[in-house]
Amino acid sequence: MAEQTGIELNLTQIIGDEEVVRWLAGKADKTKKLYVGALQKYCDFRGLVPSGIIDELEDDRKLPVRGQGDPELQLHKFIEDMREHGLSPKTISVYVAAIISYTKSCGYPLKISAPKAPTLKKNKKKALRPPDVEKLVNYTACLRDKAIILVMFQGGLDVSTVCSLDVGDVAEGINKGECPLALSLVREKEHINYNTFIGKDAIEAIKAYLTKREATLGPSALSDPLFIHERKMRDKLRINTELIQKVMRKLAVVSGLVTAEEMERADLNPCRPHALRSAFSSILKLEGVNNDIIEYWLGHAVTYQSAYFQGITDELREIYAEHEHSLSIHTAVGEIKKLDEKYQGIITNQQLELASQREELQHIKDDLAAEVGAQFMQLMRDPVVADNVLKTLHEALKKKNG
Repeated sequence: MAEQTGIELNLTQIIGDEEVVRWLAGKADKTKKLYVGALQKYCDFRGLVPSGIIDELEDDRKLPVRGQGDPELQLHKFIEDMREHGLSPKTISVYVAAIISYTKSCGYPLKISAPKAPTLKKNKKKALRPPDVEKLVNYTACLRDKAIILVMFQGGLDVSTVCSLDVGDVAEGINKGECPLALSLVREKEHINYNTFIGKDAIEAIKAYLTKREATLGPSALSDPLFIHERKMRDKLRINTELIQKVMRKLAVVSGLVTAEEMERADLNPCRPHALRSAFSSILKLEGVNNDIIEYWLGHAVTYQSAYFQGITDELREIYAEHEHSLSIHTAVGEIKKLDEKYQGIITNQQLELASQREELQHIKDDLAAEVGAQFMQLMRDPVVADNVLKTLHEALKKKNG
């Protein structure tokens, strides 16, 4: 798959490169393996060692702006080559993201984004709304899981950030009775500092969980993980993303939001944690909240400096409070019950009115039948009329009997 045939590197050469070592520092073994494989393929394609890719970028950036862009062009050629060789869109996206990550870590970010792989129909996220979230919450007896679900939904947190929360992130706000409660967070992946909020449902769920936990373990230190393994409570072992994914997969089926057949077919849970984060975003957009504010609450890079938003926490809290009802499972369910009662009342009134009309009609029929019967008996008292009626009935019976 190489464009040039000058060199072909082995994994040892890739891993031994000093810049690659710095790039991979702190990454999980699985990620390291994936990234190194991607970089090796690109080096083979270009006929360059890893440092040669950075040297090329360094030289390119010294050119006038209008003369720059060859490294991006070469990466586009690599993308096309992978497509021609039948690599899946997902694989291509991962490989390009790895190369972009490597150049960025060396101080020369590429001016290109990794192509997004289309989501398979079977793996599409479910569009969750408050009644759906309520089902997830109601189908677990675990206070920790209830709190996790509500924090992700009402705060728009990704699963990794939820796992990274400490007791200290919520303790002061809970003690002060804050509602909405501000969370000061960092998205490690993007190195972004940001704030978001959680509403009453999530706050009450956290308080209930911590109260039960402290009854068993005693008071929590501010540095303790907010969410810990239930089976290893005394070790206060921080919960991990895999466990949350497992919990969501189980609840999606038992709550009826996803059928067992759908779950079996899908590579990804349609009701996965990210579906809660997406619900947070889409609901607030429908509410008309400014998009930059929503992006900031999600921990995304925005057009303004994050520091600007961090300085107006009270103003942002007011905006969140104004729209909290749309993220409240109890408010939403209450509104649905009100509507149900309203329309049930209308239906009941209509049914009563219809029954009354039927009864009145039956009275009319009975009265009419009685009047016709009375008139008929009056006529039958006349011998001539009675004789004619009997003759008519006799003829009708003869015809009927053949």
